[in-house]
Amino acid sequence: IALVTNVVLFSYTFQYNWIGPAGTIIMVFFMAYGILRHRLLDIRAVVFRTITFGILIALLTSIFAIISTLLAALFEDFAGFRSDLVTGVIVGIFVATGYQPLRKVVERATNKFLYKKSYDPNKLLSRVTTVTSSILNIDQLLTSISRTLTDAFHSSKMAIVLIDKQGNLNVGAEEGFGEGVDDFVAGKEQILASYFEDTREIYVIDELKTRYEAGDYVPKNKDLLFQLHDMDVALIVPLFVKERLIGAFVIGTKKSGDPYTKQDLSILKIITGQSAVAIENAALYDDLKDFNIKLKQEVQKATHELVDANQDLKQLDQAKSEFISIASHQLRTPLTIIKGFISMIQEESFGEVPPKIKEQLVKVFASNERLIHLVENLLDISRIESGRQDYNFQPTDLATMAKEVVDSLVPSARVKDLKLKLEPTKSIPKVIVDANKIREVMINFVDNAVKYTPQGSIVVKLSATPPGMVSFEVNDTGIGMDPDDTRHLFKKFSRAAGTFQVHTEGTGLGLYVAKMLIDAHEGKVKAESTGRGNGSKFTFSVPLKGPKAAGGHQAKKSEPQKKTTKKPPA
Repeated sequence: IALVTNVVLFSYTFQYNWIGPAGTIIMVFFMAYGILRHRLLDIRAVVFRTITFGILIALLTSIFAIISTLLAALFEDFAGFRSDLVTGVIVGIFVATGYQPLRKVVERATNKFLYKKSYDPNKLLSRVTTVTSSILNIDQLLTSISRTLTDAFHSSKMAIVLIDKQGNLNVGAEEGFGEGVDDFVAGKEQILASYFEDTREIYVIDELKTRYEAGDYVPKNKDLLFQLHDMDVALIVPLFVKERLIGAFVIGTKKSGDPYTKQDLSILKIITGQSAVAIENAALYDDLKDFNIKLKQEVQKATHELVDANQDLKQLDQAKSEFISIASHQLRTPLTIIKGFISMIQEESFGEVPPKIKEQLVKVFASNERLIHLVENLLDISRIESGRQDYNFQPTDLATMAKEVVDSLVPSARVKDLKLKLEPTKSIPKVIVDANKIREVMINFVDNAVKYTPQGSIVVKLSATPPGMVSFEVNDTGIGMDPDDTRHLFKKFSRAAGTFQVHTEGTGLGLYVAKMLIDAHEGKVKAESTGRGNGSKFTFSVPLKGPKAAGGHQAKKSEPQKKTTKKPPA
């Protein structure tokens, strides 16, 4: 208004000149309102900068005058003439090159004198960055952030409030508020969330109170606004991680009584962004430590429970083994007696037997043989699992043994019209094994091939396989197996799928016993098949020189046999 009436219209009319002063008053009023309401200008900063540049201009003017005078005198004395142009150029170069260094010196000096209670924004941000990036402990982090901001802004008090996983508002760190701050904060999480649901701006308590009293602001909670003002709280600065509110900085008034400037609020916005992420990471790290501690405790507890359960299982397993051993021993005697009497009846030791009865006796004899075989397997398992199985490792001719086993099972193969043959064996030295145990494994492999081969042939092969091993291999053209079945074959009571349809009397113990016996010889067993109907190959390998403990077994088992003179009771 003053510009238009007193300058633009000045040459045309004086009629409106009186409006100029009135316009100036209005301008001053609006500037004051803008400064107080919106922090548009920092008057103190303007004054201080004016003083700084005043000093700078005075110094530059003085330097310019001194250098100009000295250069003019020098030119006049030595050159015999006075050149203001040359002097001005030289002085201009000095001023141009020395302006920035001189300005920094003046600003540093005036800042030290005029800003005794101020801070360097760059240094503050650097300190906060160091704190937030180097501390993972949540308590230490909150305390360090609180002290850093308190020292920088010279605040009378400072608190960091956080929203926990349950949605409750708690004080993480505080300075200057005293003991009652926890009770004051409790239960105000909904109010805090409602304040920042629409904006992330910093709430300046003095401004909000002034606006409320002026009638152009309606607070979410009037009583809380006045409580915060009475507690000398100046700022509520929200902490956001992405779109989630995790807490706030509650900052008190400055000890000097000065208001927080626009620069202060801008710096706080930057700091809260860094701090919120650091606090969230520290909280996650804290949760991870708690989880690890709980996990360790749970693992220790579970380990103790497993140890106790394992002990119970060992006792149950021992009781089971003892029961099987006792039951097997008790079963073996009557089964052997039954076998003897059936044989005598078949041989007509008690008189002539009709043909029909003889046919049934054959079935009874076969069933009794299966029971005896089952009892023997159970006894073997009981002795092996309890560590009571005896081994007599001696040099053994496995080629002769393989021929005997094949010859003994040829009749069973002929009954099913199967071709059972042993491939010619090259010269194989004697192998240190327990002959009875290896014979049992050979019989098991060949007998299984006969049982599960409806038609075709069975080929048995014995060979020396490097390094230092001897392998016994049985190939058949039987029902075959799926690849998944081979993983379960050598487990207790485990049979391949579909074998029940071919041979219903199997128990799934034979291969389990065979594997345990080969393991005792430090050998390996393997079953292979390319699929259903493609036959199978069963192989076991044992060391040529026997297991490492063969000598120990031999010595250990031979001594009791020499010392034992009494025969066991019949």
